[in-house]
Amino acid sequence: MWKYKLSMVVVLALVGATSVYGQCKRFHKLECQPTLPESHVLVNQYMLSNFYYGDQASVHFTVNPDRDYMLNLCTQETIQEGTYFTLSYVTGETFYDSRKSDYNTSVIFSSEVPDTYVLSVINEKPRKGEIIPSGCVSVVIGMALEQKPMASAQ
Repeated sequence: MWKYKLSMVVVLALVGATSVYGQCKRFHKLECQPTLPESHVLVNQYMLSNFYYGDQASVHFTVNPDRDYMLNLCTQETIQEGTYFTLSYVTGETFYDSRKSDYNTSVIFSSEVPDTYVLSVINEKPRKGEIIPSGCVSVVIGMALEQKPMASAQ
């Protein structure tokens, strides 16, 4: 009998996890992917399902030179407040922090040389006694279709 109860608990846990992932995948597809303008092509996308207040996630990605890139952060309303992102060099030096731009959810950036950056998505810790909601967080990175003109040598 206890094996039956244990197997039911495992099945319910798997169904719940799959449901959350499916909900976040749908949110990503319908709400986040369309945020790129037609002038950009999708190059990277990251889904962070069931992101809680106080959570942090980081990922490395590489950019090509002489291209503009656009990064969009999408969050469900339940987790939107206090969610921000930073872009850093692999050395640890941060060159963009969305908190300094009034929690802006989008940024355009470029590099003159091939480079690897670290994207960190962070949600500030809740104040003591607050209810801790969760929600889907997604990041979409697009590369401009048009290459930037090269600087002329004089």
